[in-house]
Amino acid sequence: MRRSKLVPLLAICVLGKILSIPARLMADSIPYTAFVGFVTKVEGPEWRVVNFSGGDLKNVTLTFDYVGGSQTYFWSDISTQYVQTAPFDPALILTGLMIQFTLPQLVSNIGPNDIFTANSLTNSATTSVFPPPLDLAVQGTLVHVVPEVPEPSSAILLVTGLAGVVEAARRQHKTRKARPARWKNKEMYSVAAPTAPGT
Repeated sequence: MRRSKLVPLLAICVLGKILSIPARLMADSIPYTAFVGFVTKVEGPEWRVVNFSGGDLKNVTLTFDYVGGSQTYFWSDISTQYVQTAPFDPALILTGLMIQFTLPQLVSNIGPNDIFTANSLTNSATTSVFPPPLDLAVQGTLVHVVPEVPEPSSAILLVTGLAGVVEAARRQHKTRKARPARWKNKEMYSVAAPTAPGT
């Protein structure tokens, strides 16, 4: 086989070895609190439930207590950025606020290499501090996945293969460079055939 064809073939073989190295992953797991929204009081006054989870919040129940009673609101699904309650009496003396909600799924991708797993689909938050906001916090586990460094044997295989390709290319270049000079020397030192007298 000619070396001009051998070099690309070696390159293809080395590339095949690189692609055949198993892609193994390493993962670090830590406890994590994800914030998927909040409750705040706006002009009216009204309660506003904000959802920035990237998905739907299901079976949302908002209850606020005041001196002399309580009021509860319910939404089966919050798929928009936020929802608001009807106005309530601004003279009420608020004593507590609680929200309960259900996540659409336990596992969510919250980054290119980050996977969050909630401890429970159903979550709640309460506060007695006014005015809010009241954060919609979800407890769970964050797993950060990163590629593992290739094994030394794989790295040696890669370097050895590339060295072979480079060496073959160097020899081929050297051969092509030397060939014209050899033919030139042959012409310089060739002896001309004798010619007959009188020609």
